[in-house]
This record gives sequence, C-alpha cells and structure tokens, in this order.
Amino acid sequence: MTTRTGASSGASRLILAALILAGGIGLIYWRLVVTNRVLATGDAFTYFLPYRDFANASLREGNLPLWNPYLFLGVPFLANPQTAVLYPPHWLFIGIEPAKSLIASVVLHLWIAGLGMVIYLRRVAGLRWVPALVGGLLFALSGYLGAHVGQVNQVSAAAWLPWLLWLLEEATGNRWRQVGGVDHTIESVPGINLFALAGLALVIGIQLLAGHSQASFINLVGTGIAALWPGIVALGAWAGRRIQKKPAPFSTTAFKETGVRLVVLASAVILGLLISAVQLLPTLQLTGQSVRSAGLPYREVVSFSLQPRGLLLSLLPTYGENLADRFGTPAFSEYLAFVGVTGVVLAMLAILNAARGKRDQTILSPMGLATAFVFLGIFLGFGLYNPVYYLLYLLVPGFDLFRAPARWMLLYTAGVSVLAAYGVQGLSAALPRAGGLSDGMRQLTGKRRLLFVILVILTLAFLVLQKWPNLLTLVLWVIAGGLTLFFVAWPRLARWRAALLIILILGELALASLSLNHARPTAPEAVTSLRTAPAHLLAANQQAVESGRLPGRFLSMSGITYDPGDLAEIERIYAGQLPEQAIYDLVVATKLQEIVAPNLALLWRLPGVDGYGGGVLPLQRFVQLQSLLLPEGEISADGRLREQLHTVPPSRLLRLLGVDHVITDKGFDAWVDGVYYDLELSTELEPGEQVEIDVGNRLESTRLGLFSHIQEGESLPENSPVAEVSVVTTTGDQRGFILVAGRDSAEGEWTSASNHAQPQVRQPWSHDSPGWDYLASLEFAQPAALETITVRSMIPEGDFVLRGISLIDDSTDAHAALTLPADGGFRRVHSGDVKVYENLQTLPRAYVVHKATIVADDGAALESMAQPDFEPGDQAVLVQGDLEASGLLDWANSLTGKDGLAHVTPISYEPERVIVETTLESPGLLILGDTWYDGWHALVDGAEAPILKANYLFRGIALDQGSHRVELVFQPESLRTGAIITGLGYLLLGGLLIAGLLRRYGRR
Repeated sequence: MTTRTGASSGASRLILAALILAGGIGLIYWRLVVTNRVLATGDAFTYFLPYRDFANASLREGNLPLWNPYLFLGVPFLANPQTAVLYPPHWLFIGIEPAKSLIASVVLHLWIAGLGMVIYLRRVAGLRWVPALVGGLLFALSGYLGAHVGQVNQVSAAAWLPWLLWLLEEATGNRWRQVGGVDHTIESVPGINLFALAGLALVIGIQLLAGHSQASFINLVGTGIAALWPGIVALGAWAGRRIQKKPAPFSTTAFKETGVRLVVLASAVILGLLISAVQLLPTLQLTGQSVRSAGLPYREVVSFSLQPRGLLLSLLPTYGENLADRFGTPAFSEYLAFVGVTGVVLAMLAILNAARGKRDQTILSPMGLATAFVFLGIFLGFGLYNPVYYLLYLLVPGFDLFRAPARWMLLYTAGVSVLAAYGVQGLSAALPRAGGLSDGMRQLTGKRRLLFVILVILTLAFLVLQKWPNLLTLVLWVIAGGLTLFFVAWPRLARWRAALLIILILGELALASLSLNHARPTAPEAVTSLRTAPAHLLAANQQAVESGRLPGRFLSMSGITYDPGDLAEIERIYAGQLPEQAIYDLVVATKLQEIVAPNLALLWRLPGVDGYGGGVLPLQRFVQLQSLLLPEGEISADGRLREQLHTVPPSRLLRLLGVDHVITDKGFDAWVDGVYYDLELSTELEPGEQVEIDVGNRLESTRLGLFSHIQEGESLPENSPVAEVSVVTTTGDQRGFILVAGRDSAEGEWTSASNHAQPQVRQPWSHDSPGWDYLASLEFAQPAALETITVRSMIPEGDFVLRGISLIDDSTDAHAALTLPADGGFRRVHSGDVKVYENLQTLPRAYVVHKATIVADDGAALESMAQPDFEPGDQAVLVQGDLEASGLLDWANSLTGKDGLAHVTPISYEPERVIVETTLESPGLLILGDTWYDGWHALVDGAEAPILKANYLFRGIALDQGSHRVELVFQPESLRTGAIITGLGYLLLGGLLIAGLLRRYGRR
C-alpha cells in the first residue's frame, strides 16, 4: 500500500513538474504560442519552413517524399537528414500550416528537454522535486536552446540528451542520493534493466531521425563520457596518488563497472542504428556523393568557434542587447549558452558545498559528471583557439564532418543546469561559514598559496581582456546575483526560498530572451504573401503545363538591398501591431519572397537552379558544375549562386540548366534626371560588329539615352568615333548618330591620365568592379516612334560595350527602358521591385540530341562543356567509362550528329516518377535536365535501360529510332535495405521488452 501511495505521489509530482515546465515555456515563448505570429528569420524561414511544408504536404497525401525536384537541379529529399521526414514527433503536426508546425515542434521539444532533465535529476541524482524542476527549467529555457530555435532540427536532437543520460543509468542500475545535502552515496540495482536498455536504444534511434547529425554526435559523445565516468574517476584517482608518491593500488571494480556500462551503451547504439537504418542508409548514400563526402576542410570546421574574449557574453545573458557587432558576426546566436546569472550562482554554490563533502563520492556522482560537462563544453567550444581540436579533427572520426565548435556548449548547458539543481538541493548548507573560509585560507601554504595567487591573477587578466556588455546589463547582472544570494542566505525566506528562486529564474530568462530571434516573431504574411515575381513565375509554369511542356527553371541573382515598393504601406499597416524589429523582419522576409531566395523555391514549388544546403547538400557534382559559371575562388560549397553571380551567365549555359527566367534586382541600374536605365544585360561589340534591337515599345520619343563604355581602348584619341547608332521609325524614316570618345563614351577604367576628357554623366559598374559606364543623350529633330535601333562598333581595337538604352519623351516626362539582346536574347517580362527576364532561347526540360562527345573522365567533361562552341541542344558530353560500363560505347560512337525529327511529349512529371513519349527518326540520346543520381531507374517500352550521366550532371537514356515510352522511377535500394534493417531492429527491440517482462514476472 505504501509503495502504491509513493508511486502515485511521484506520478502526481511529475505531472505538476511537467505543467510548471509548460508554463515556463509559455512565459518565455508566449509570442509564438498564443499569437498568430511566425518565425521569419534565418534558417527557420528560408530553410526549414520550405522543407516542412513539402514533407507535410506529401505525407498528408499518403506519399513518402523521396525526391526534391525544386532545388539544386533535383536532389534526394528524404535522404537529407535535415528534412526529418521519418521523425515521429513531427507527424503530430502534419495537418497544420508549416510555420505553426515548426513552432509546435520547437515548443514540444523544449518541454521534452526540460522534462528529461527533471527525470534525470530525480531518478539518477536523487534530488528532491524542486531542485530537479529548477534544473529542468534552466535547461529548457537556456540561451543555448533558445538561440537555436531557428535550427529546429538542432533543438529536436539536443532535447534528448538528458533522456540518454537517465536511461543509461537506469539500464546499468545506478542510483545516487545525497546525505545531509552535501555528501553523496550510491545505491546499485543488480543486473541490467532490459526495459531501460530498450528505452535507451529507442531514444538513440529517434534522436538520429531528428535531423541534426552534429547534435546527435554531441549527445552520444556526452553519453559515452557518462558511461566511461567511473573508469575516468578511478584512473584519475590512481594517477593523482602516483603523482603524490602515495600507495596507488589499481582498483579493477570501477573498470569492470565501466566495461558493463560500455557494453550496455554499445548495445543500445547498435540497436538504435538498426532502428534508424531506414534514414541512415539513404543518408550515407547521399553523403558519399555530397560536398561532405571527404569531410570538411579544417578552416570550415572551426568556423563559429567560441571566442575566448567573448566568453562572458556567451555564458551570461545580455537582456535584449544586440551583440552582433561585439562578436563581429551576425551569427552571434551560435555563441550563446546562458542559463542566467541565477543559474550560474547556484551552480557555483553547489561546487562550494561539494568541496565540504566526501570528495571521491562527489566526483563520481552526477555532480562530478556535470562539472566535467561544463569544462568539456567550453574546452571543445573554443575550436580554432584550442590546439587539441586540430588533433581531434585529424584523429577522431566525426570531428571532420561538422562546423561550429561552439555547439559543444550543449554539454556546458546541461552540466551547469545539473549543478544549479544541486545548488538548490544543498540550500540548507549553501554558504560556507566565514570562519571556514578563513581556516581554508590559513591552510594554503607554500606551493598551494602560490598557486592560489596565480589563479587569482589569471582570473583578473581574463576579466580585463573580456568583451563587456553595456552598463545596464552589468547592473542587471549584479542585481540578479545579489537577489540569488539574498534568497539563499536570508533565514526568514527559507519557507519561500524555492518559489522565489524559480520566479527569479523565470523572470531573468524571460528578460534575457529578448535578445533572441524567437522574441520577435512577425506577421504570418511573411510566409503567405505571394509577391509579384514568384506570381509571374507560377503563371508562366502553369502556362507551360497547359501547353504540354514541363515547367522551366528560374535563376535568381538578386540581392535584398532594395526597398519594396509597398514599404510605406507595410509600415503603416503593422505600426502599432508589431514591434519595430518585427516589422523590419517582415520587410526582409518580403524581399526574400520577392527574389525567391533559397530555399523558398520549394515553398512555392518553383523549379530553381540552386538552393541552400549547409549539410549533406548540395551534391559534389553540382558544386563542381558551378565552375562553368563562377571562378574557382567564388564557388559556394553550400550551393548558393545568388550571392556569387554578378552578371547573367551565357545563354548556352542557361540552356544547359533549363533556365526559362532570370530574376535580378535594380541595385546597379541607373536613374538619371528621372529616367530609368536597365543596365543588367550588356552587349559587347568587336570592331565592325553590330547589334539590332527590336524596340517593341511604341512610345513617341524625343531622344535616346544610351549607357556604354569601351574596353581596352585607352589609346583612342579624343573625339574619335566609337559607335554608330541608327534608328528606324515606325513610318520607315531612318536617323543616324555618331558616338565619339570623350563626349559620349570612354574607356571603362578611365582615369585622369587618359587622353580624353570624362563625360559629364557616369555610372559605376556593379558589384564594386573598377570602372564606369557613360551616358550619351541622342536628341531627335522631331518626336518619333521607333521600330528598330542598330548599334555598330567603329573603334579600331577593343570592344564597345553597350549597357543600356532608354526611350525618352521630354514633353510628357515618359520613358521606357529597353532590354538589350545580350547573349542569345532576353525579354524583360516584369519590372517592379525586381526584374524578371525571359530567356528566349531556352531548351525544354526533356529533349533529344544526336551527337555525343566522348571524353576520358569527369574533369574532361567539364573542360569540354566550358568551351564556347559547346551547345547543349546539339550534343551531349559523355564519359567513356560510363558508356563501357553500360555497354553503350559502340552505340554512342554510331550517332551521326545529324538533326533528325525527334518529338518529346511529357506525359507525367512527379517528384519520384517521370513519363515521356518520344518519336525519333534516327537514334538519339534523350536528356532529362534533372540531376543524375543512383536510385533512378529507367524503363524504355517496359524494359530496364541504363541511365547515363549526360553533360556531367544530367540523366541521359539511349534510344533507337522509332516511338518509345520512357518511364523514370526513383526507387533507391538504400531505402529498401534500410527499411528491412529497421524492421529487424524493432523486432529485436520487442524481444528485449519481452525478455524484460519474463524476467520481472519470473522473479515474482
């Protein structure tokens, strides 16, 4: 009867603790919980929101999303662990809108993190409920988890750390309790708890599905240290006695216990890997072809290392102060790991109390492990500033796969939360007596006194060298610390001490959270508002589908430095409803929506060229393909092209990528005297070369404005002719103008040492390139509507670069910027906050070529495609080894290269299934402009056919003459094998539970 009462009381207190945790989370995150506002900053908006939307939509339809055709020219979806498609807690929210799905997931996992810490502190550390609750609140509401709310998967995985620590101890049967608030004693339960072992394996498997491999790695390293802890303590004690030249018998008991713990953990890890194999095997396959296949360079690994001079600002809250400038990077949230001044003070009190207890038992207890976590989290977090980290990078598997060493501060956060709970537990002996301190000082003699002095000097030097917050934050630190000590030391407050400390913790962390992104959610329109540029692309894609074509891709190369045209309206609507910072975030999100920044293309289901990886994506082949577009030093390993591209790529490369539309901004266009000039597209004319521009605008004009410059024309004498401009009006009249050096145009890199004078109006080249464009004004004798404009270069050497032309009617102040033909021809189909150009010479997504260029290897393929005479619509570059492996070398050599009739009709295009029908008059290679990836299977008229890597990255299927039905299906073998292994893993898990039941009832 007593047992039942105790169990009932324990369950009710656990429920109460869970409710208080939920209330604390609601207090800090109320803006996300009780309002309709959304997270629209950083990765939460541009990365995880599109992924969650795509996954939820697919799962609601009963489909397992395996392939993502919208980013990186097509990539695996489920195999990317950050999509977390198979993570069970996410399934709870597939029915709600994606922005709220993210928020619900974050809140749930913060609660899971806090509850796990409470259980760990109760069941393993043997603390009372109130101290355990304090530890849970500090961990769940810490700056570490709060700062990473935008990285939803990181919070999801990190939340399981205390559960792993608890279940490890449950499985090995160790319990700790305190005697007198200071001393520790251990109670052991014989045998291995099979239920806990099964639970440990299940949690390991689940956290591997959460989608953040680095957080899972940190969790397992922390759990591994916990398993090794008895052996580490025993080895340390033995070494210490040897150094002091005392008898040092080598105890084997601790090492036997450690061996058992390692076996338990290894068994759980193996079973957890089996459970999660359905995710891990596809991820391993993807990793082998990704940018991380060979690990990351050390410089990348140690990016976002914890800064020694910024340690105080990492460990203590700043109560709303923006520290981006002090950390020297806008990603300062990576460095935050505060638990509040109150939490730090309580943790320090716990260490002071422990010094008065039994040292060996304290070190061996969870308190000793927590202290090690605090040290290890900071030590590894230093990364770049820690020489040991380089050795770990070289020698320890896993350290070369992840960047941002500051994320090791997860261990610090867990450790200091545990110590703070111990501090509350020992409040009856919280502060050592003054006499005790003085007695301790008198005992410091000789070397120990010198060591103490050195430590004091080093501490003072550390504080002097630190970066400090503003005065208000310093005052608040003092107030929080003073109140903590007051609540602890004042005897009359003993009855209310716990409640006062919890209130202080919640209040301080609520104030500290004001510096974090989650404290400024913005209006839901940041997600739902359809801007004009993506609306135009959606309409164009719908038109393509209705005409029987596959939608083309778009390439965005726009920045967000512009102001939206409806900025004033946005500010007027939301003034008084949203804080100023939230309005700012809404404006930024609006601009990102306008340019369809990665990965928002997935949100709108718009096929894009690039994307944003940051993990196992993009594929290595996609990164290498960027060498056709960018110099080697400007290639982005995470796949983003938008920030790297400064000019529209050559038309033949856009055709290769299947680009129908290009989005650019107006940041480097020109407004002169109220006239707009579009300077995005340039036309370079060699001596004697000319270009004809179809005006397409019947604006009656009084003059032309023409921006241009000359390349490599330094020797041109002043007033020498550089170009002839001829216009034909709609009535057939012709008019001509001669542009001369020094008045109408000039050498692009003009300096005062040039031979000719500088024209009156000039515009700097884009993206900080050295040089200028120059404006010429060509006036008509009388107004006229133009039909065509022809520009011919007259310079004897160099190039005349035409940058922009605008029609101007001075009588009405009307003007119209023309689109230059550039390379291949473009048409500006939208001009608003940004511009959208249609590529007039694109290729369909599925087409046939009749000529193959066979090269030795992949490097030679890229070199061949980089040549100016490479035309993707006429030929395909194939690697000889691939042809030999598929038995198609002779077939490829037999291609005539003659253009025969070839019709390609798309029948169905779904992410994992593509069907086209073809009719060929002669053999040819069907090219689907989507990424080649192992796991795609082709059926030609129902028979299996090989898929070649065509043009380095794309899919090619060999076809003979005649009519064919070609079906491509994505069915990766890694998923099938992983699913079988996962099934076996769950069978083993069930066997463990059955064995546990048999053992329990067998004993009875």
